[in-house]
Amino acid sequence: MNTVHSTDCSRIKAGNLLGISVEAAHLNHSLRGGESGKDESFCRDLCSGLGIHITVERLREGEIAGSKDSIETAARELRLAFLKQAAVERKAVRIATGHMLDDQVETVLHRILRGTGPSGLAGILPSRDNLWVRPLLGMGRDKIREYLEDEGIPFREDSTNRDTVFFRNRIRHELIPLLKSRFSPGVTVVVSRLAELSRIQDNYLAEITLEAFQNCCLHEDSIKILLDKRKFIDYHKVVKQLIIRHCLEILEGGGRDTDMDEVEKILSLFSRDHGSADITSSLQCGVGRDTAAFIRRSEPYEPVPLKLSGETVIPAGRERIVAEKARNNTK
Repeated sequence: MNTVHSTDCSRIKAGNLLGISVEAAHLNHSLRGGESGKDESFCRDLCSGLGIHITVERLREGEIAGSKDSIETAARELRLAFLKQAAVERKAVRIATGHMLDDQVETVLHRILRGTGPSGLAGILPSRDNLWVRPLLGMGRDKIREYLEDEGIPFREDSTNRDTVFFRNRIRHELIPLLKSRFSPGVTVVVSRLAELSRIQDNYLAEITLEAFQNCCLHEDSIKILLDKRKFIDYHKVVKQLIIRHCLEILEGGGRDTDMDEVEKILSLFSRDHGSADITSSLQCGVGRDTAAFIRRSEPYEPVPLKLSGETVIPAGRERIVAEKARNNTK
């Protein structure tokens, strides 16, 4: 989990040259005691020095730890929801994150080791949903550190990034150095090129997937998708895999990290007349004689204050309530 990096903020004033304004947002996950508080203070001080607005929110201690999913997954979901809400409140049209080239390589390797298809090989997308952008995706961590040191710009790093208890950190600190020293010094470039080629191919397949999904879909909303089973099973297996991935991403977000085990688990249901399976703690798939259903279960959540003017995000379902003050036309 990254804090706001100096690299992003040191270029803020250059935004005027591009005709844009830049603000910052920081979510304090309250997972690392005093260190989390220092990260928050650092972000506040940095933005204050640059003269830009920062939106900050602090989670309650233990709020993430009590999640059914992994801490990393829960933190990511809360962070995305926070950034979206901050963007709405501040009327921002894009959200820029600090993902860099090394993050791309780690993501692709992580998906390969866990099991993924061609879509997963595309890794982190440069932009998504006409909202998210990753301007540093082509820049390596070493280059960014070198720039910060040359310019004398301070920065902070999450200490858990060095903890090899986490699978992704073992990829960063153990697997990638081994690949560079024993197999290919240019593994970072090679893997990032693979991601780029996969993304181009995936864009083409996405068009085919959408057309097939629309042909099969009987019903779609934020918590439920119904598919015509007979139409679905007539497609090639590759298209069926992509339709399933598409359904999961509709219900759990476009950035969902879907693996092939989940896809194959769902595909196996279609060989029966009836069957169901829990895909995640909040998502279930069921197949009947003529219909297949993808259902997202809502988790309990604390009461959310309703904003009388603006947008209120409901955490569990990512639903939004938009309220506007009525104009008084009485004279």
